[in-house]
Amino acid sequence: MESCNLFQVATLSATLWFARGTTLVHPARIRVLNEAAAPRKADYVLYWSQMNRRADANQSLAHAIELANAAGLPVLFYEGLTCSYPWANDRLHTFMLEGVPDSARRLAEMGIGYLFYMRRRQSDPNDVLYRLQPSSRHATTAASRQKSGSRMWRWMPAASYP
Repeated sequence: MESCNLFQVATLSATLWFARGTTLVHPARIRVLNEAAAPRKADYVLYWSQMNRRADANQSLAHAIELANAAGLPVLFYEGLTCSYPWANDRLHTFMLEGVPDSARRLAEMGIGYLFYMRRRQSDPNDVLYRLQPSSRHATTAASRQKSGSRMWRWMPAASYP
């Protein structure tokens, strides 16, 4: 799947406007979901967009930017859309798809790489997130109904927000 390499053309110019030594995300909001060590060699910090898809006013993305800036790495914003969850419907998917161009534009303005993957059929691959993992130093996402012990978070350092 060659489209997963699109982030490599992006460079990190995303910066947060805060005083040195302070953060935008209160430490009490960060929940570590596994104890895996961050790999020494990585290409980016991954933000997995699930519920919070916006680029602005997004504490999970702000945390990803902080982690990336600290490591000197770019941020890759991954957004996937699948047809296999119980609440999938045309109205919701239309709303999400209409927002993709705006998300891509705003993230580009922020210097953040953007990868959108739409799984159209049950038979299409559903492993993009897993394929992004080997090159990721950290992964962040917004809190969702995802159980912290699930398979998703066993393979990479991650943070979530309650």
